[in-house]
Amino acid sequence: MESTANTRLPFSELPKSPPMGIRVESSLAHSHTLPETRKYIEAVSHRVSADELPLLRSEIKQTTARIYDNWGLLEHIVQRHEALIQKRWSKKSIAKRRELLLAAWPNMARDRRPDIALTNRATALAAKLLQQGWKKLLQLKQYEGSQREALLMPYMNLHNLTKTEPLLLMINARARQPPDVFSGRDIQFSTIRFDLTKWLDLSGYVMDLNGTQSFPESYGELRQAPKEVSKVIFSADSRLTLVGGVVSVGDGLWALEIQDRVYSFLLQMAQKILHDIPYGDLTGTKYSIQAEPPLPSANFPEDGVVTLANTNLEAIYSSPAQMDLDRLQSLLTAMASEAEDKLWALREDPGRFSEDMEDIRAHRSEYVLDLFGKQHSSITTGVCCGSDIRSLDNLLSTECLRWSCAKVEYWCGLVRDITALVEIKAQHFDNRDMQPGAPLPEPFALALCKLHFALSSVVQRRLLCLRNVVYSSPPLRPYVRRASSETLDGFIIKVKEKSPRHIAEFVRILGFLFFEQATKLSGCIGCVQLLLEEYDVFINTVPDAQQAVSSFVAEEISHITLLSECLRQINLFQPFKGASNTVLSMKGIRDVFMAHVDEKRQESAALLDFVPSAETQSIAVALTKIPYPVQKKPSAANVQAMQHAEMLLDQMWDAWLAEIEPRTGLPAQVKKVLFQQGRQLQRTPAWVQPEPVEFNNMARPQPPFPEALVQPFGGIAIDDNTKAPVRPVEKAKVKTRGTAVPRNLTMDEFQTAEPEGPSPVQTIQVDRRAIKVFSALFHIPSSTSQPGEVPWNDFLHAMRSAGFWMEKLYGSVWQFSPRRGNDNNSNNIHMGVDMRTILFHEPHPHSRIPFRQARRHGRRLARAYGWSGQTFVLKH
Repeated sequence: MESTANTRLPFSELPKSPPMGIRVESSLAHSHTLPETRKYIEAVSHRVSADELPLLRSEIKQTTARIYDNWGLLEHIVQRHEALIQKRWSKKSIAKRRELLLAAWPNMARDRRPDIALTNRATALAAKLLQQGWKKLLQLKQYEGSQREALLMPYMNLHNLTKTEPLLLMINARARQPPDVFSGRDIQFSTIRFDLTKWLDLSGYVMDLNGTQSFPESYGELRQAPKEVSKVIFSADSRLTLVGGVVSVGDGLWALEIQDRVYSFLLQMAQKILHDIPYGDLTGTKYSIQAEPPLPSANFPEDGVVTLANTNLEAIYSSPAQMDLDRLQSLLTAMASEAEDKLWALREDPGRFSEDMEDIRAHRSEYVLDLFGKQHSSITTGVCCGSDIRSLDNLLSTECLRWSCAKVEYWCGLVRDITALVEIKAQHFDNRDMQPGAPLPEPFALALCKLHFALSSVVQRRLLCLRNVVYSSPPLRPYVRRASSETLDGFIIKVKEKSPRHIAEFVRILGFLFFEQATKLSGCIGCVQLLLEEYDVFINTVPDAQQAVSSFVAEEISHITLLSECLRQINLFQPFKGASNTVLSMKGIRDVFMAHVDEKRQESAALLDFVPSAETQSIAVALTKIPYPVQKKPSAANVQAMQHAEMLLDQMWDAWLAEIEPRTGLPAQVKKVLFQQGRQLQRTPAWVQPEPVEFNNMARPQPPFPEALVQPFGGIAIDDNTKAPVRPVEKAKVKTRGTAVPRNLTMDEFQTAEPEGPSPVQTIQVDRRAIKVFSALFHIPSSTSQPGEVPWNDFLHAMRSAGFWMEKLYGSVWQFSPRRGNDNNSNNIHMGVDMRTILFHEPHPHSRIPFRQARRHGRRLARAYGWSGQTFVLKH
């Protein structure tokens, strides 16, 4: 059986157990139309008639009264006994916690995400019914009882709440802040599949969940919707923002139902934990109000490692946080710096160029067999799409250059957008926190919209790129067929019941991800975030999961996870909740969006469409076929091979730049990286036969000069004096490569030259294990030592020893943030040095960093922090 992954089902996903074949088409030509989707939405919604309106208002009054009564009692208990609650809950065993939870909430979901299991079950049935027409979907039964609770409150599950922190964080947050603070997030965390359980539709009305005015009297009040607010609510995703504190009636009723259940449960849990205190004394004068105790957290253990998974899990149960613009700026700046470093590595390192080209070639759909078991004609005939390009290798020869330039431009563009937002915030809020309900200045609101649009569009583009490469990746290629002999972007995935579990699970997650991306339905970004979290669980829990994901695909997914984390921060931005005057006009928002789209399209289109000449392509192809023995010991033959590869790389770049500048021009940020940031292009000098060294029995050989540790490639001394690349014609002459080093510079003289990057910092004392890691990152050439791989755990230990906090983000990305000088365990490593964060990718699928990659890590650390091998000394 085959099913189309791009069929437009409202808010649906692919089945948990994939059908025999999943067709992933390149267009939506056969998908159901938007009017049909709207008909289905209208059919499954329960419309409220005018006669039912008085009864509905009465039920809302009763519900809000219970919510605020339970909140008031919980608040008084927590103010007096929170420290005791924390102490007793922390000491209880998991079995005892489970018993108490089930006593307060019978039939609580067991799994981490019970809504996913229920949604998968419904979707598997929907996929069969849809083949007979969308009206058949109306036969699906809607969930009720405990299943409905799992859909509305998936975070209320035994898997999470039996841990120490979640329940304690939830009691603290819900008790010390009023219910309206959580209304937006309660809606956001509920399922987007409102067709699976009862959802009321009351056209022309909205619900007021802004309790800051006159709660609880106005909380949950139904009002007729103003036209401009109605447009925003019913044409956008109400889970992303509450406009003026009002939401659609269906979402509002869900929020009240959620809060009614949650506050009742938390009150019961507090009473059960404090079972020996009489009920009257829990809130009476016998116990005085105490200071708020510190909040528990699974993060910030002694080893200094933080995980985004723990952070996001705890955020579900904690108070809504302010949007952390500094964190967003730090994250995007680190990504932009990584993209710049990668572009420079392509300019400088022949090995990196060859590796990138091999990755691109290995993930091209031309190598995927069609339904008849044949490769694409460009492989068999050597003709690419009827062009005059001789082979696919020629076509792909400079692909990595164009994509690397494009990545630099869009990451740096996001940095410009977030920087502008930070500056506007400083102007209008004087660096104060933005309070919920406070009006947002129009310049800030527009800048925020622009950043949101920019992030969303980049996520969409990255998902398209991921879709094209993942189904062509070597691990999945045996299970994929091209839909026709000539198509390159349509696939049929042949996953059978007996297929390996890690393949089937990965294909299932991809199906969810690309379906949401293709349909672009309401809540798409929220689904992307959820699915990436599920991917992270898959990688860490399913046996052999990493064998299903190539390192190239893992890196692409990591970039999307970082972008979705930035979007999550913006989507939880609380001041939107009460800022009714920042709705602006739909035309104003649309103008900002269209201007952004036009700007980004103009920046990237010309660059990505550029095709170099056949001569340039032939040089690039030749470069990928010759050795670059950076990992071998210095010898005359190895030095000659490296010099030849570097010469070809320079020739290729010279030709490529000379052709692209008059035709399309380089983006501004790419020019800065290549010509205006003072980066030194380093090259291997001529081989000099070392003289034999004799020493007597009393004399010990001197250790290699410390400066040798900053050499960038494989233990070979590096020379700057190389032919300069062809540069764009500019009026101002910019120094691009530092001081030139003469060709006849001796080995010893060269190694006293000023190293690239910031000024060297003071020495850092580390243990022997860390010294071994930094010796590999900044390798010392000698005849007795051979560079090797670096275990990832050893790398983490070394960075922690050097004074870094580490945060495990989703995917393979780790963020390393320098500790401040007054932090505990800080090495004071950045006296006068830029304090920016830096990102590194965990090696995949193996847990060791290859030598070539370790040397590149060393180069990046040298540029960022001024480190060299002599920076590190053994701690006594």
